[in-house]
Amino acid sequence: MIDTWFPTTIFRKDNFLENDENIKVYERIKKLNGVVFDGGKGWLSPVKNSFGSYNCSNDKELNFLHEKVSRYVNDFSKAFGCVLKAVCENSWFNYYEKGDYQEFHVHPMSHFSVVYIVKGCKESSPLIFASPYLNDMFSFPVEKPSEISFETVEYEATDNTIIIFRSNVPHMVPKNKSQERITMSFNYKLEEKK
Repeated sequence: MIDTWFPTTIFRKDNFLENDENIKVYERIKKLNGVVFDGGKGWLSPVKNSFGSYNCSNDKELNFLHEKVSRYVNDFSKAFGCVLKAVCENSWFNYYEKGDYQEFHVHPMSHFSVVYIVKGCKESSPLIFASPYLNDMFSFPVEKPSEISFETVEYEATDNTIIIFRSNVPHMVPKNKSQERITMSFNYKLEEKK
């Protein structure tokens, strides 16, 4: 018998927002992209983003998005048996042009992270996750990977899709082949017990 005690879980929902709401987010990011200082100075990758320079969670025009994302993050948290509320600490946009990428990274000091794919297409680079256990042991040859032996998995960059995961799961975006790939990222932390 095989018991699966420590699986890595990822939540995905297509058609997350109504079409007109997704267009509203897209137009807001396009506007912000022209005026917000690029926050991606600490990265090797050239992707433009507002991390550390503009916290989208304070943007009133995006309140509806944050409210809905928060409901889903808290439902995901409850699936783990968590009794504390998850609160958005920060959010930012990522504006990928052709050739832009994002190296593997995690989101320290957060419990849950979210990627909302605002705009993507078949040529857009996928979001790739790596097993958080890869650095803990040597890999071994597998004839046919299964859900307990995959080292990486990828999610196609489909418009209007949300992906929620534990913040310690390494993830990256390979070189983008489309003209425009736009996402929003969110970090959630559990409220302190009082």
